[in-house]
Amino acid sequence: MPVEINGLLNHNISSETHPLPFTHFDRDGIIRMAKLHDDWGYDKVLLANAAVMPDNISLAGFVAAATERLGVMLAHRPGFIPPTMAARMLATIDQLMPGRIGVHIITAASDEEVKADGDYVSKVERYDRAREYIGILREMWSNPQPFNHDEKWFRFDGGFAAVKPTRSDIPIYFGGMSPAALDVAGECADVFATLSDTVEGMTEVVEKVRANAKLHNRDPRFLMSIRIVIADTEEAAWQRADELRDTIAGNLGDLDVNTAAAKASGFRRTEE
Repeated sequence: MPVEINGLLNHNISSETHPLPFTHFDRDGIIRMAKLHDDWGYDKVLLANAAVMPDNISLAGFVAAATERLGVMLAHRPGFIPPTMAARMLATIDQLMPGRIGVHIITAASDEEVKADGDYVSKVERYDRAREYIGILREMWSNPQPFNHDEKWFRFDGGFAAVKPTRSDIPIYFGGMSPAALDVAGECADVFATLSDTVEGMTEVVEKVRANAKLHNRDPRFLMSIRIVIADTEEAAWQRADELRDTIAGNLGDLDVNTAAAKASGFRRTEE
């Protein structure tokens, strides 16, 4: 079974051990980290998305120009721009970096955070909207003719993308641990993305997603976010992990706290 190794690319070279202000934008640092991921053989990097973050679609084009083979997992929130426009933008990026883009559909960690962009739809409604949005993206990428759409969340006449993705589709990543999220993931996800968990916890997640996916004749792959500490021996690795924990604890006052993310079901599960 093929394994995909993905990294994370931010708009500056900041970490829990060497924090920088979230407002700091480092153009040269973005290029440097993109090229390092490219050289080290990573398959993709995640370009995150939130109400206060720089535009990651622009960053994706920037990464495409700076790398040879590195892919991008582009976090994207349904409903903030029309799905017809999003489909054309994503197809364009895929043409610029052929076969190297995936779209991580996210619905936001909290109601409060999305209100900063004027979205007052509840979490359950956002998942329902995402389901319809993904269907429109795929129709735009595959339909050789303009088409009309009139459903619960979106309505348009003559939606069309003249330029299609280089493949038949762009992979859809999807995450979330609430019942509404798991339902949409089973129906729509090519890859289910989740946070780190115990072996027992991951087994439970995989079984739930696969059960929902089976209802739609789908067989998604799985992506787990995890921090790996490497050393010459297990003892040395644990020592290094302890040192990192102590360093991070000392830096807490300098770190920007993501209070919105802490409310998400997946983050609460990881903490437990």
